[in-house]
Amino acid sequence: MEAAITEGADFEEAYNQAYRTVSPNGFSEIEEEVFFFLTFHKQLNMKRILFFCGFATTFLLSFGFLFKLMHWPMAQNILLTGLCALLFTLLYLAFYSVKTVHPLSLPHRLRIFTGLLCGLMMATGSILKILHYPGASLLIVLSVALLNLVFLPLFFYQLYRKSIA
Repeated sequence: MEAAITEGADFEEAYNQAYRTVSPNGFSEIEEEVFFFLTFHKQLNMKRILFFCGFATTFLLSFGFLFKLMHWPMAQNILLTGLCALLFTLLYLAFYSVKTVHPLSLPHRLRIFTGLLCGLMMATGSILKILHYPGASLLIVLSVALLNLVFLPLFFYQLYRKSIA
């Protein structure tokens, strides 16, 4: 900027040239990069926790279903542990998605919310069903209805819109 002023350019022109040199796409790009570098380790740790919880949940649920189908001992305990892991993983996802604000459209946010709610209701209903508590069947039926009437239509409509765009 000083070199441009000493060559005879006015301040406004030198300032605009320096601004374009420092941030050709605006200062918001620099702000986003700084935010990413400041939160990179948090995001990495969150992804590690989420992938480990997802693996443990899937592992426990699949072995629980296998043990239940084969009528092997400890099937109910493994399945219950897997469902509890699923419940806590979904709660973690729900709190994380509420905490982070994304500039998403209303149908996209509605799809995420209903998907998490269906998962929470299904896991809770299954736990209550295994423990033979009342209201478990109603919770499972409501979660399947919400899944089929709200989540899946939104999901496939958004996939369709993305494929033709």
